Amino acid sequence: METKQIIRIYSFIIFPLLVFLLIPGVQKSFQSNHFLWLYILIFSYIIANVATPVVRAIAARFNVVDKPGGRKIHSNATPLMGGAAIYTAFAITIIHNDVYSLELKGVAIGATIVFIMGLIDDIKSLPATLKLAVQIIATFIMIRCGVVADFLPNTWWGYLFE
Repeated sequence: METKQIIRIYSFIIFPLLVFLLIPGVQKSFQSNHFLWLYILIFSYIIANVATPVVRAIAARFNVVDKPGGRKIHSNATPLMGGAAIYTAFAITIIHNDVYSLELKGVAIGATIVFIMGLIDDIKSLPATLKLAVQIIATFIMIRCGVVADFLPNTWWGYLFE
């Protein structure tokens, strides 16, 4: 099957599903049945899938591509800016779901900072030390907003080792 046919079939499935999820009562139905997490997962997945070809076309149009050579394994120019599609899905999902806790605001601010840095890095290469510094700043903002990453279960030994 040709790539364009696959995209056409995929679009035939994705766009009606997106329209269905945008119906006001659908989100409320997911929320009332304690499946809001599933709604958010499906919604963000669809937005990312819709945004990816758009971002890819923009990257190709403005020649924001990774050219083959050196230690790279690809043989054709590969569009960069993939983070823009993911960030777009993240931002639209947060705005659409209308949930704004302090922790989520911290994640949104940190993600925005890292996204802008990544976009600049895709267009004009940045030194690794600057990228690390920006990521550390974004992490401190998230911590300040109360974001906590738990890696171990909430047991006595989980608390001990965290």
